[in-house]
Amino acid sequence: MQKKIPALMLFATISVLAAHSTYAQSGDAGLAGFVGELRDLRHPAITLDYLYGSSAAGDHITYNAYQVSAALTVFGGTHIWGSVPLRQQNGPLGSVSGIGDLTIVINQSLINLAGLDLSVDLGTKLATGSVTNGSLPQSYQNGTGSSDLLLGVDLVSSSINLGVAYELAGGRSANELTRLKRGDDFIARAGYMHHGESLDLGGEVIGIWQIQESSVLNPITQAGDYINVAGSNGLALNALFKARYNLGSMFSITGTLGIPLNKRDHNEDGLSRSLTASAGVALSF
Repeated sequence: MQKKIPALMLFATISVLAAHSTYAQSGDAGLAGFVGELRDLRHPAITLDYLYGSSAAGDHITYNAYQVSAALTVFGGTHIWGSVPLRQQNGPLGSVSGIGDLTIVINQSLINLAGLDLSVDLGTKLATGSVTNGSLPQSYQNGTGSSDLLLGVDLVSSSINLGVAYELAGGRSANELTRLKRGDDFIARAGYMHHGESLDLGGEVIGIWQIQESSVLNPITQAGDYINVAGSNGLALNALFKARYNLGSMFSITGTLGIPLNKRDHNEDGLSRSLTASAGVALSF
């Protein structure tokens, strides 16, 4: 008999979503990637993960976080997932640490079609992380400075995970150096998980298309004059590998590795990665 799979923290994510997590445009470590990589909404659990990432843009920033998340099922077909990280960013300009942005996702099952469950996602990333620490750029900060909204559709079986989503970026960041405003994202993902006796192995391909270019404060004129960041929009394509070792029916150890499949040269938002990895433990109930 197939075991229940505990909530997975990486996506991860690589969110959409993911949908973005590791890249050289590996996409984005934002809401989309985070959701895609870090959660299994369908199985109630509490998880603790360590997340590591390095910037892809040549600014030599490393990203570390400890993240607590919880998943809960209510009313049978309604699944709620939430997560909050304790972050630290280090680079040539300095170091910043603190609480990051709070993420909440609600997944509602609609109909089961021959073993495939069709559901919808409604999620948000709340701007709880500071963006004004140490007079450093946005890429060093604990949050993105905006509260984002995610709408998605999923088609899931015991092994297959397909989904599309739209992430609506919130307002302009309060970071005094950049005042960044990110563009919206369209995210698509396809994943597969093989369930063994104790070891589950899988992978996921996540594509994130940033629709509009991001804009920042003009470094020359300042004073409310904003310019678009050339090349900040377009496709970020990422591959995510997942492993989970089940220690009985309640405990599991998880790990992920994200690999960028195309190049992203910009890191104004602090979301671009040349590498992402995670390790964690999950308690199912």
